[in-house]
Amino acid sequence: MAEQGMLTGALPPEDQTERILPVGDVGASQEETSPQTFTFVAGIETGSGSQDYLYGQEGEVQQLTVDQLRDYYEGDDVNRLQEQFGTFDNYLSYMTERESLIQSGDYDVGSWADADAGFSEDQEMILEGDADLTIDASDSNQNLENIRRQQTGAQSGAYNNWVNSDVNQQLLQRYGIGADIYSDSGDRFRWNGSAYVKVEDASTGVGQYALAGQGIRAICFGNFI
Repeated sequence: MAEQGMLTGALPPEDQTERILPVGDVGASQEETSPQTFTFVAGIETGSGSQDYLYGQEGEVQQLTVDQLRDYYEGDDVNRLQEQFGTFDNYLSYMTERESLIQSGDYDVGSWADADAGFSEDQEMILEGDADLTIDASDSNQNLENIRRQQTGAQSGAYNNWVNSDVNQQLLQRYGIGADIYSDSGDRFRWNGSAYVKVEDASTGVGQYALAGQGIRAICFGNFI
């Protein structure tokens, strides 16, 4: 009877200790398996050109994995990126170095869309499409096209300051990448930090913003022509 009691008794303390999982090691293992991601904003290489998309920073800031970067790089609508970098490995090296600079605080992804254009309160309301504001069509300062042009001018100036910064230029030059390039057909593309945006179409000589402005002018002044 005594021997049976010993067989069914509790395990010695040292055996219980061996069954405890090392919590710290589990956390470290999870960190090691987390894929690296890269700060990315998609470009637009097709269509009539989109100055608003670049200067207004309308693209979503994303965190992409290597596989997602490769999918974008090899996409059917991406040509300038491939021409400039030559290989995906070269592009990945650039993005890896850029991400390291971002994480260290040495690279600013830019906020040129928030550039101060010096608008009055009424101009801000016109730009936002406030329906309650009475617009004087004879006042050029209240003309939506002029206001949008002024805003884009301020944003593009801030963009130029960003793209011409020392850290940007050093990184671009290291990889032989142009920040302002043209296709064989004469279309113009500018660099947003991770991709190219078409800002001017050679067939029209203007980008999406200017085309939209022409449409606005026709609507606003069509009855006066």
